[in-house]
Amino acid sequence: MLVSGFRRVTFIGVGMIGATLARASRRADPGVQIRGYDPNPPPSSVETGVDQWVGSAAKACRDADLVVLATPVGSILDLLPEVAKACSPQTVVTDTGSTKSAVCLKAEELFHRQEGPHFIGGHPMAGRERPGAEASDPDLLRDAPYALCASSGIPDVKLQAVERWVRSLGARPHWIDPKEHDKIAAIVSHLPQLTVIALSSMLDEMASGDERVTDLTGSALHDLLRIASSPYPLWRDICRTNIPPIKEALETLARRLHELAGDLERGDALERWFESARHFREKNCE
Repeated sequence: MLVSGFRRVTFIGVGMIGATLARASRRADPGVQIRGYDPNPPPSSVETGVDQWVGSAAKACRDADLVVLATPVGSILDLLPEVAKACSPQTVVTDTGSTKSAVCLKAEELFHRQEGPHFIGGHPMAGRERPGAEASDPDLLRDAPYALCASSGIPDVKLQAVERWVRSLGARPHWIDPKEHDKIAAIVSHLPQLTVIALSSMLDEMASGDERVTDLTGSALHDLLRIASSPYPLWRDICRTNIPPIKEALETLARRLHELAGDLERGDALERWFESARHFREKNCE
């Protein structure tokens, strides 16, 4: 018996996250049939977990129990009309986009029939800075949070099936409203990325005038800047679809940095910053 209950699973977009989910699905359910569509499929030598490659998104949806849209958010929005039309009533469609409000709002317009197919938004809260199926890892989602967003009217059996599938990947499902997801993701995901981008850009500018900037960089900075290599097309779509929460997060951080600058000469105040930071990390990140 299949762990998730999904016998035929389709991945539209088989890059890093698509191949990661496909490989994890294959490991959890060796008997699952996995179909893949990608306009630029990886070389055959790359492990993807896909059994069968097809030539279009519509063909990939045919007779699928679960369809996973694992592309950047902009492509997900473009794919939704075609996928909604191509899927049969029993199909569940989900996505992996890092923002949920725009995707779920459009999906509600297209997947409104009570009898199905149905859409459940998803966001695996794990990733890598390197794109492509070559960077996939079936262990990537082990114990990682996985956000799920569903509108009313979706049968419980489908909600439960998607939750079982997420658990089979090793992840921890969290049901959340799309707008609330985007507010939190702006703080815990989008803000760290853009902070690193700003720091890296500043260092690049400084290094162009003084090579000692790079001569003296150590492992701590290298670790911090790891996500600076994340692909722009992915983050372009994230930023475009979550502007207000991201702007609020950036402005809040800017105020905190200003406060920190004012506390540099106040030892007691500066120590409280470090203690607060250490407490949060030890409680939540170890």
